[in-house]
Amino acid sequence: MIETRELTKRFGSRLAVDSVSLHVRGGEIYGFLGPNGAGKTTTILLLLGILEPDGGEARIAGQRVGRGNLAARRLIGAVSENQYLYDDLTVEEYLRFFARLYRVEQPTRRIATVLEEVGLSERRADRAVHLSRGLQQKLGLARALLHDPPVLILDEPVSGLDPHGIREVREIIIRERNQGRCIFLSSHVLSEVERTADRVAILKLGRLLIEDATERVRERLTDRTLLEVDLDQPAEPFLPLVSTMPGVHHATAVNGTLRLQISPTTESRRALSLTLTGAGGIILGMREPRATLEEAFVTLTDANLETFARGAS
Repeated sequence: MIETRELTKRFGSRLAVDSVSLHVRGGEIYGFLGPNGAGKTTTILLLLGILEPDGGEARIAGQRVGRGNLAARRLIGAVSENQYLYDDLTVEEYLRFFARLYRVEQPTRRIATVLEEVGLSERRADRAVHLSRGLQQKLGLARALLHDPPVLILDEPVSGLDPHGIREVREIIIRERNQGRCIFLSSHVLSEVERTADRVAILKLGRLLIEDATERVRERLTDRTLLEVDLDQPAEPFLPLVSTMPGVHHATAVNGTLRLQISPTTESRRALSLTLTGAGGIILGMREPRATLEEAFVTLTDANLETFARGAS
């Protein structure tokens, strides 16, 4: 549903998007990640046809994206981090305005449908600017869904929301994916991306580091094993001892548990056990929790760009 080929954009001497090729399928949530300045927003503006590329191309459902191609734009519903609302319009009037722009057939019925989908039917007569931030985000989703596009591009849709608002927006996104829509989701809230995304792409300095299933991105931490060691006493006194051991890359302590990143060898685990018991530690258990998307993201974006670009290809 979304495809870019060698997509490139420069701003003067700065290369903001560097030959990025993405492949996003219908019926999936695609997490688009990267640190600040990675080129995510520029890529989204290129996908929306707001910016013109300096090289390569972007296509939506086979339609080449460009300022003059309205057919491609009509295939997209977009939600930005901040909703730009008109002071005097109610929720229903706001949606009716966009229904006219998109030439939505039977606008009254369609507006009622999307308001029901996002849970705003009871607020249709409220001034849009008086809604809470969470409800404004839901109104943005209603506007994006109004013309029933096959592709949703969501830029930080849960930023600044409370846990209740995050959950409601998450449920809407998952429901739209389950109905076959393609969801392109850019967010710094990595826990939400991990909970919802089928695949993710990570951008750094305008270049694509990796594009893969969320689970396989977590597995890129292949040079380290995450290990949690439960002790029958406070764990913090053991930190200075284990932190300097060969094969231990990082160690933290919370109550009676040591959380470690160690080299994935049997010798590392055996040496750790001997060291702890030799220092008077009583080990209750060990387990290997799976790496989180946040841990994989930090490792990948901190690593050498060329190394991971080659590994992802």
